[in-house]
Amino acid sequence: MLAKTALPGVFTEEKLKAYKLAWNDPGTFNCMLNWYRAAFQRPPKIPSEKIKVEIPVLIIWGAEDRFLKKEMAEHSLKYCVNGKVEPIEGATHWVLHEKPEIVNKLMINFYKS
Repeated sequence: MLAKTALPGVFTEEKLKAYKLAWNDPGTFNCMLNWYRAAFQRPPKIPSEKIKVEIPVLIIWGAEDRFLKKEMAEHSLKYCVNGKVEPIEGATHWVLHEKPEIVNKLMINFYKS
Protein backbone atom coordinates (compact mmCIF):
# COMPACT_ATOMS: atom_id res chain seq x y z
CA MET A 1 0.00 0.00 0.00
CA LEU A 2 2.79 2.45 0.85
CA ALA A 3 4.57 2.02 -2.46
CA LYS A 4 1.33 2.08 -4.49
CA THR A 5 0.06 5.33 -2.99
CA ALA A 6 3.32 7.32 -2.82
CA LEU A 7 5.32 8.93 -5.56
CA PRO A 8 7.37 6.38 -7.52
CA GLY A 9 10.60 5.35 -5.81
CA VAL A 10 9.87 6.96 -2.45
CA PHE A 11 9.46 3.68 -0.59
CA THR A 12 12.42 1.58 -1.70
CA GLU A 13 12.65 -2.13 -0.97
CA GLU A 14 15.04 -1.31 1.87
CA LYS A 15 12.57 1.14 3.44
CA LEU A 16 9.69 -1.29 2.99
CA LYS A 17 11.72 -4.00 4.72
CA ALA A 18 12.29 -1.66 7.67
CA TYR A 19 8.55 -0.98 7.93
CA LYS A 20 7.74 -4.69 7.72
CA LEU A 21 10.27 -5.41 10.46
CA ALA A 22 8.80 -2.72 12.71
CA TRP A 23 5.25 -3.88 12.04
CA ASN A 24 6.21 -7.44 12.98
CA ASP A 25 6.70 -6.51 16.64
CA PRO A 26 4.00 -8.23 18.70
CA GLY A 27 0.81 -6.20 18.80
CA THR A 28 2.03 -3.40 16.54
CA PHE A 29 -0.06 -4.19 13.48
CA ASN A 30 -3.18 -4.81 15.58
CA CYS A 31 -2.69 -1.45 17.29
CA MET A 32 -2.48 0.26 13.92
CA LEU A 33 -5.66 -1.38 12.69
CA ASN A 34 -7.47 -0.77 15.98
CA TRP A 35 -6.85 2.97 15.70
CA TYR A 36 -8.84 3.02 12.44
CA ARG A 37 -11.49 0.65 13.77
CA ALA A 38 -12.05 2.88 16.78
CA ALA A 39 -12.18 6.01 14.64
CA PHE A 40 -15.10 4.59 12.67
CA GLN A 41 -16.89 3.11 15.67
CA ARG A 42 -16.60 6.26 17.76
CA PRO A 43 -16.06 9.27 15.53
CA PRO A 44 -14.67 12.21 17.47
CA LYS A 45 -17.10 14.92 18.46
CA ILE A 46 -16.38 18.11 16.61
CA PRO A 47 -15.92 20.86 19.17
CA SER A 48 -17.50 24.27 18.95
CA GLU A 49 -15.59 26.74 16.81
CA LYS A 50 -15.59 28.91 19.93
CA ILE A 51 -12.90 26.62 21.34
CA LYS A 52 -9.57 27.73 19.89
CA VAL A 53 -6.07 26.30 19.94
CA GLU A 54 -4.00 29.14 21.36
CA ILE A 55 -0.51 28.02 20.32
CA PRO A 56 0.67 28.59 16.73
CA VAL A 57 -0.22 25.70 14.40
CA LEU A 58 1.43 24.69 11.13
CA ILE A 59 -0.38 22.16 8.96
CA ILE A 60 1.81 20.69 6.23
CA TRP A 61 -0.33 19.07 3.56
CA GLY A 62 0.48 17.01 0.49
CA ALA A 63 -1.54 18.70 -2.24
CA GLU A 64 -2.03 15.38 -4.05
CA ASP A 65 -3.22 13.45 -0.96
CA ARG A 66 -5.68 10.77 -2.12
CA PHE A 67 -6.89 9.93 1.39
CA LEU A 68 -7.49 13.31 3.02
CA LYS A 69 -8.97 16.37 1.33
CA LYS A 70 -7.23 19.73 1.51
CA GLU A 71 -10.51 21.21 2.75
CA MET A 72 -9.96 19.25 5.96
CA ALA A 73 -6.80 21.23 6.64
CA GLU A 74 -8.48 24.53 5.80
CA HIS A 75 -11.41 23.64 8.05
CA SER A 76 -9.02 22.91 10.92
CA LEU A 77 -7.88 26.53 10.87
CA LYS A 78 -11.28 27.54 12.25
CA TYR A 79 -10.10 26.09 15.56
CA CYS A 80 -6.78 27.96 15.61
CA VAL A 81 -6.00 31.48 16.78
CA ASN A 82 -2.79 31.47 14.75
CA GLY A 83 -2.80 28.69 12.18
CA LYS A 84 -1.45 28.24 8.70
CA VAL A 85 -1.74 25.55 6.03
CA GLU A 86 1.29 24.91 3.83
CA PRO A 87 0.26 22.77 0.87
CA ILE A 88 3.15 21.02 -0.83
CA GLU A 89 2.58 20.64 -4.55
CA GLY A 90 3.48 17.28 -6.01
CA ALA A 91 3.31 15.52 -2.63
CA THR A 92 0.80 12.91 -1.53
CA HIS A 93 -0.30 11.57 1.84
CA TRP A 94 3.35 10.64 2.44
CA VAL A 95 4.57 14.25 2.21
CA LEU A 96 7.31 13.82 4.83
CA HIS A 97 8.83 10.93 2.87
CA GLU A 98 8.41 12.56 -0.52
CA LYS A 99 9.52 16.12 0.18
CA PRO A 100 11.65 15.96 3.35
CA GLU A 101 13.75 19.01 2.47
CA ILE A 102 10.66 21.20 2.04
CA VAL A 103 8.98 19.82 5.17
CA ASN A 104 12.14 20.33 7.24
CA LYS A 105 12.57 23.89 5.98
CA LEU A 106 8.94 24.74 6.78
CA MET A 107 9.24 23.27 10.27
CA ILE A 108 12.53 25.01 11.03
CA ASN A 109 11.14 28.37 9.89
CA PHE A 110 7.95 27.78 11.88
CA TYR A 111 9.84 26.98 15.09
CA LYS A 112 12.22 29.92 14.62
CA SER A 113 9.27 32.29 14.35
